[in-house]
Amino acid sequence: MLQIYKNYIICNIVTNIIFMKSLLRQKKLSETPFRLEVLEVLESSKSAVSISFIEENLKNYNRITLYRTIKTFVEKGI
Repeated sequence: MLQIYKNYIICNIVTNIIFMKSLLRQKKLSETPFRLEVLEVLESSKSAVSISFIEENLKNYNRITLYRTIKTFVEKGI
């Protein structure tokens, strides 16, 4: 049973990564590791998030890059 659960989790992670990459491609944006990480943080929440929530959940980031990424996502409708 545990193995089935592990496989399910791995499958969900892979599916989420594929979805995020295709979303960036659809919006004609580069698939940078940072953009994928920000999308992962946004995806992990079931409701609206604050910038401080995003900052707390990022591993390593530059604040200017984060703000530019968020601005780009808003402009592109992500």
